[in-house]
Amino acid sequence: MFCTHCGVRLEPHRERCPLCGMEELQEEVPGLTEYPENPQVGEIPSGRKIVFRFITLLLVAAGAVVLVVDGLFNGGVSWSPLVIYSLGTAWVFLALPFTEVPPWGAYLLDVIAVAALLYGIAHATGGTWSWYLDVALPILLVCALVIAVTVVAVQRVRGGVRLAVSLAMAGVVCVGVDLVIRNYRGQPLHPGWSGLVLLTALPAALFFLIFHATVLRYIDLRRRLHL
Repeated sequence: MFCTHCGVRLEPHRERCPLCGMEELQEEVPGLTEYPENPQVGEIPSGRKIVFRFITLLLVAAGAVVLVVDGLFNGGVSWSPLVIYSLGTAWVFLALPFTEVPPWGAYLLDVIAVAALLYGIAHATGGTWSWYLDVALPILLVCALVIAVTVVAVQRVRGGVRLAVSLAMAGVVCVGVDLVIRNYRGQPLHPGWSGLVLLTALPAALFFLIFHATVLRYIDLRRRLHL
């Protein structure tokens, strides 16, 4: 440090200047320990949590409004359960992707949510249970199974093979739906309209397989087309 009067360098903690005799005042400098090293700041939720909470609150508020409106105008619960079932299914589809649930777990919950929605529709409308057990649920299971197989297969291939697999599986879904409906109606179990769809999908799938084997396997069309 230096003397504030004459500018002579002083030894540390010296009370007087040896040249001019001016008394020096030692001011204490506050240490860094006066300030917390890790200030406690409230946890800031991530973007995924914010979106999840927003979707949840929005759908819960919509359900509450529906119940109130139904109760005020109809004196009780009449049509609101259908809307509540739909909002619950929408929550599963919209909110779960923003949670830590793994993709296949979320997909299984999606299927369960759709099954619950169909059950709620059958219950709220007083429909026959045979429609739910013999038509709606089998069609849902066929679609869910084929979609799962398609996703697994598409992840293992690329290029035109993906399109080929997708087209072939789309034809399989149509055949499955057709057979379920024909079984419910008591008709012979052979493809009807779905046969035409399958006969259209399979040649298209074969075309993309050949196109992949002869062209896409050796040429990158994205670079050639500057995509």
